[in-house]
Amino acid sequence: MSSSSRRHLRLMLLLSLLGFALVAHKTNFFEVLRAPRDAGAPPREYVWSAPEYPEKTLAGSFLAGRVAQNDGNWARAYEFLKEAMADDPENMDLKRRAMILAMGSGQAADAITLARDAISKGDQTSLPRLFLLLEPLKKNDFAAARTEAATIPEDGISEFVTPLVRGWAAAGVKQKDITELRGNVVHLYHAILIADYMNDKATLAQLAKKDYLSLGLSFRALMTVADVFERNDLTKPAKAIREQVNILTKNSSEPVEAEARITSPVQGVAKSFIDMAIVLYRDYPDSARLFAYMALYLDPSLSDTFVLMGQMAADAGRLDEAIQAFQRIDTDKDPDLQIRVDRQIAELLAQHGKVDQAIEKLTQLVAATKDVDAQIQIGDIYRNEDKFDEALDAYNKAFDLLDNKITPQHWNLVYARGMVHERLGKWAAAEKDLKRALEFQPENPYILNYLGYSWADQGINLDKAAEMIEKAVTLKPDDGYIVDSLGWVYYLRGNYARAVELLEQAVSLVPNDPTINDHLGDAYWKAGRRNEARFQWKRALSFDPEEKDRITIEQKIENGLPDKAS
Repeated sequence: MSSSSRRHLRLMLLLSLLGFALVAHKTNFFEVLRAPRDAGAPPREYVWSAPEYPEKTLAGSFLAGRVAQNDGNWARAYEFLKEAMADDPENMDLKRRAMILAMGSGQAADAITLARDAISKGDQTSLPRLFLLLEPLKKNDFAAARTEAATIPEDGISEFVTPLVRGWAAAGVKQKDITELRGNVVHLYHAILIADYMNDKATLAQLAKKDYLSLGLSFRALMTVADVFERNDLTKPAKAIREQVNILTKNSSEPVEAEARITSPVQGVAKSFIDMAIVLYRDYPDSARLFAYMALYLDPSLSDTFVLMGQMAADAGRLDEAIQAFQRIDTDKDPDLQIRVDRQIAELLAQHGKVDQAIEKLTQLVAATKDVDAQIQIGDIYRNEDKFDEALDAYNKAFDLLDNKITPQHWNLVYARGMVHERLGKWAAAEKDLKRALEFQPENPYILNYLGYSWADQGINLDKAAEMIEKAVTLKPDDGYIVDSLGWVYYLRGNYARAVELLEQAVSLVPNDPTINDHLGDAYWKAGRRNEARFQWKRALSFDPEEKDRITIEQKIENGLPDKAS
């Protein structure tokens, strides 16, 4: 390749690294060239066409790598970058990008080799040194890991990660180094885990004085903290945490379980990496991917890593890859975990339109384990597909598995069957189930709303319906569907001014729902705002309502509402 070509590519790389991302189109470039000509195009014999097997180029390999990375296929992207590096072996920008792709596709050995090369060529950033740190940790050489960690410059993410590594590496040589682990919730959580690993009761007694319920820890992490305190004779704070978690999770159909105790510093570092990945995933998914694979390299048994990888693959639309990630979770010693994994895989299948496969997997699971939650999941899938007869049959089978002895743990089964009964027009059965679900969950805003709206829609129990939905709105003020229900109750009671106020709020929360926009149109009409009403009905039509609703809305646009109250 000529020197001018290399300069051109380096400019492209620089622009890319500065944030000027190249757009990856799924349309093949050569297919575009072969597309039908418009009327003004020259005769076909004058149209240039690319060779069927174009020659590989540095720029082509680089761009193909970008497309593969954008599609979530980092392994393929790395292969393309290796082709580009073969054509320009001294290009450090290429090597740095390849280093990242190697780590983010599970090829840690390659990433570490490229990191060592980058450092030898003068790279002063933290990422290659962080990759090199994996080697001594993997070998349980914690003294070397502490030495390596001291060389990592503080440049953003390393300020967050390095104290975690130092803390666990120090524990590996029987020293305590958690003074830096106080600045944020992840640091504080790992300070507790490190102190627990070292059986440092004095430090834990000091840490137990904090209000952990106000720190934003997950329920699972809170239960883990409670377990640590209980193990170290700190029964009072442990009990307080457990009681609060039980109150906050009373609407959950599955109990919250603590994480397993950390048994080695390497496992601790891996846990800190996956915790970092979970924190980063929403806003920085590429960084999350790197930390997930770093965690996997250090501890291939950490189930949280595969859960996150499965979620990342599913979000990228890579169903097979997501399922493979969940299948890698070690469930040999935990049959209940295997059931949860199978249910998650079935959920992924359903989400990607493979409903029959999902139902088959869950049916086999129920046959083998009699798992009630899997049977309920079958009903949920059918309900989401608007197959209400099949959903009702599935829910009734779940009742049979429980011998019709429903406890508060399975309030969701009663609620789900009530919804299906209502959709099938079996109101007496629906009302019975919904009332029973409300007995189990008197503060549940969704049950309050569903039962209240169902009454209101039939024109019965309007005062009680309004009371229940008012309570639901208090519990869930930002839920546009619940606010719509309350607005509709006021409409049915003839208080059109209040109905308009609430329905405008509901539309602002859920702008594209045809029913809510239709309701607001009705309220505008009754309030005398007829131009606004027709505008709102036209908006409702634009959001693809069901056929029977579309016909009704079109009639209202043409004729308005009758003078008699609806």
